[in-house]
This record gives sequence, C-alpha cells and structure tokens, in this order.
Amino acid sequence: MQSYALKSNPVTNLKVVFFVILINDFNKSLCVNAFHTKLLNKEGVRQNNQDLPNFIAKVRVQKISELKSIALFRAFDDNELMRNPYQTYIDWLDHSPLVTTSVTAAVINGLGDLLAQSLEAHVIGTKFIINWTRFNAFFVSGLLFVGPFLQCWFGRLWAMGRWMERKVTKRKIWQIVAQVTVDQTLGVLLFFPTYFYAYEFSEALVSFRAPTWASATEKLKLELVNVFVTQYKVWPVFNMIIFGLVPEHFRVLTSNVVAVFWNAYLCTRVS
Repeated sequence: MQSYALKSNPVTNLKVVFFVILINDFNKSLCVNAFHTKLLNKEGVRQNNQDLPNFIAKVRVQKISELKSIALFRAFDDNELMRNPYQTYIDWLDHSPLVTTSVTAAVINGLGDLLAQSLEAHVIGTKFIINWTRFNAFFVSGLLFVGPFLQCWFGRLWAMGRWMERKVTKRKIWQIVAQVTVDQTLGVLLFFPTYFYAYEFSEALVSFRAPTWASATEKLKLELVNVFVTQYKVWPVFNMIIFGLVPEHFRVLTSNVVAVFWNAYLCTRVS
C-alpha cells in the first residue's frame, strides 16, 4: 500500500488516518483505514480549512457507496495482518462466517490427524511417515461437514442464550447450563454418529473410490460408545468455561485450541 507523508496540522492528520464511520446499511460501525489522499482531493475537501466533523459528514453522505466497498474489503497496510492476526481472523468470521469456520475446522482436523499419526508411530516404535490419504480425508471432512455443522449449531446455541435472556431469565448461569445441556445431549447425538459417515465419504472422495457405508457402520458400532464416554470427560467442563467466562469473539479461538487435541484422539477412533 502506498504511504503518504502526514501534514503538520493535527486536524489534517486525523482526516487522513484511522477514523470510524457508522454505516446504517451494515448495522454496525466499520473501521475504514487510511483513506486514499486522491479520494479527499477528488471530493474537493480543503484539508486546511474544513473542520473534522464537517469533513466526516461530507464523506459519509457523498461517498457512501465507496465507503461500503472499502469497509467490505478492508485494506490492511503491510504490517497490520502480522500485528493483530486474531482481529483479522475475527474480521473474516464477521464477513464470511461459514467459509472461515469451515476452513478453520479443516485445518484443525488436519493438525489433529498429524498429531495422532505422530503419537501412533511413537507408541508402536516406528518411523513417523505421514499418511496423506488419511490426512486429506480428515481435512476434507472438516471442510465439508465439521465446519458447516459447528457454524450452524453454535449459532443456534448462542441464539438460544439470547432468547433465554429476553424471555426466561437474565441470570447467566441458567443460560450456560441450558446451552451446555443441549449441546451435550442433542448436539452429541447429532454430530458424532454422522461424523463417521462424513469421514467415510471424505476418504472415498480423496481416494477416488465409492464410499463403503457398511465399513463406516462397523466403525460406528465399535467406537461410538468409547467416543461418547471420552467426550463427556472433556467437553462439558470446557464448554462451561467457554460459555461462561470467555467473551463471544474469543470462543472460536479457545475451542479451536482444545479441538486440536480432541481431534488427535478422534482421528484414532474414526480412521
């Protein structure tokens, strides 16, 4: 991104860099970084005479369509992504939640499988060689099933919490208990049995073969009880922490850290 020298006038500096404009169509405040100097000149804004409130009002009224484009495709400077990667990730979640969650789940699934393969090789005393078919299958299952499921499911849980706050009780503890209870009953019953078949489909896809649903059913019968028992040792406690103590924007990151290790276990059960 091209940079420009700032003027000595502090009002002019405020005009050029980092101010916030409220766009009603977006229903929230959008941060617009480092307006291009040519935009200011093209609008005929006289930087040395016009006060800041009038400047903001003029740009807001006359260039609302350009502001939408700039806000939608936020222009980061060369170092912003590295300075604040988490905020960048949150921006991606805001703008493309389904795609971001799906890609995140794919990466988490892949990392979990690599960790599982490494541990398996260490336990049996063999050299660690990546099974790329297995890795690709878990990556694809995260992309096509885990990510979309979690995006829809946790969206419903958070909406349930907000509904309880409006209609039932404002006490946070009861909202948390309800969310965790639903997640650890209905959510578990929906997710894990389906995941065995999603993995079989993904493995067939990356191996260029037809799915063998009978094989997935056999794995399901053999491993599902163990998966249920183990997940009840891990996720209820972490979900209470996530829903109760972690701010909503940080819940994704927190759950993903735990999910790396959980997926390492799950990969050994499903594969």
